[in-house]
Amino acid sequence: VEPNASGIIDQMKALRAKGIPVLALDSDGQKETRDAYIGTNNIEAGRALGRAAVQLLPGGGKAVAFVGSRSAQNAQERVNGFKDGAGAQIQVIDVMEDSGDVNKARRNVAAALQNHPDLKMLVGIWSYNGPAIADVLARLGRSNDFAAVTFDAEQESIDLLKELHILTREARLNQDSRRKLKQVYHLYQFIEKLLLQLPGAGASATLADHGAGKSYLGFIIYDLFFKALENGEIFGIETRPELVEKSRELAIRLGFGRMRFLNLSVAESVLVAELPPRIDVVTALHACDTATDDAIAFGLQKQARFMVLVPCCQAEVARALSGSKALSLSRTPLAELWRHPLHTREMGSQITNVLRCLYLEASGYQVTVTELVGWEHSLKNELILASYTGQKKRAAAERLAAILAEFGLQELSQTRFRLDRI
Repeated sequence: VEPNASGIIDQMKALRAKGIPVLALDSDGQKETRDAYIGTNNIEAGRALGRAAVQLLPGGGKAVAFVGSRSAQNAQERVNGFKDGAGAQIQVIDVMEDSGDVNKARRNVAAALQNHPDLKMLVGIWSYNGPAIADVLARLGRSNDFAAVTFDAEQESIDLLKELHILTREARLNQDSRRKLKQVYHLYQFIEKLLLQLPGAGASATLADHGAGKSYLGFIIYDLFFKALENGEIFGIETRPELVEKSRELAIRLGFGRMRFLNLSVAESVLVAELPPRIDVVTALHACDTATDDAIAFGLQKQARFMVLVPCCQAEVARALSGSKALSLSRTPLAELWRHPLHTREMGSQITNVLRCLYLEASGYQVTVTELVGWEHSLKNELILASYTGQKKRAAAERLAAILAEFGLQELSQTRFRLDRI
């Protein structure tokens, strides 16, 4: 309801004349028509967003704003406040109206990009405009071409973060949650680029999150990417039944109808009918010990186009080093690399991840290894990105076999790294 519409003004005055308190929420009315206003000072909020926009785009440029209704008072105040805060550096050349239709909001963004080739910034005025902007830019592969600033947040996204205990009940972030959210959102940026490389820009993508735990990653990927699609599914695979059940309940509450949660081991997940014969993307975030290897085995069986892996602790190789299996190296200075327990653990993890990368390359994947986030956020920071090319590298298989032999780990060639199956 727009409190400044002529018919509404008369009704509000009539109610007050009868002694009935009248409150204006979100959009304010004339002071003589209401007893109180509850909501944001939209002019000041607009100014704050305008100042933030200048910091984001110091060189200035042209901007288009998107809103449900141009005539709504909160919209007018936000736009005017934005112009005031941005000053002359950023010129708002159009305010596009979508009447609250999310699909039209997306079409408006696409139209603005086409009609204004010199556009530098996109401004979301209502809560759903921000996700609409992000969705269109992502699907066009132009997320890095524009600056974007928005008001508000979708309540569904806030509810999701609360349910995942990333936000408190008061919608605040503590320091641990801030680190966790930074890691997950940063990983999403890598995954989004891979999804967009799939047919139809990922319109019918399938993604399996292996060792899903509480499914932080899966829920956020669905919220940011899959929710806006008509097709596509996310599968969360987890061995702990209580976590699977909680994830199922949360997906139902949020209306995330194309999320499936399966209480399965890696061996079972390859065979069950609930999973499609092929999976486009396999993820494993902080999968402990050999769980990353399980995810790789699953991805190979499901002919995954991409694998996104962030290994966690790994003890299998460290135990082998402690057991003096690397006999050929034990009397050389290289043994100093794992003489101390801390070094043994870190050396074991390093060797394991090198073996994983070689195994993926020998299996036909192009592999990139990089940092996920800064080390101040997590010590388990190695990100392995694997893209299937079909070119199986013989040299990688030979080096893998040589390292296994050098460190006395040949038995792994019959379990984790089955070169005979490549």
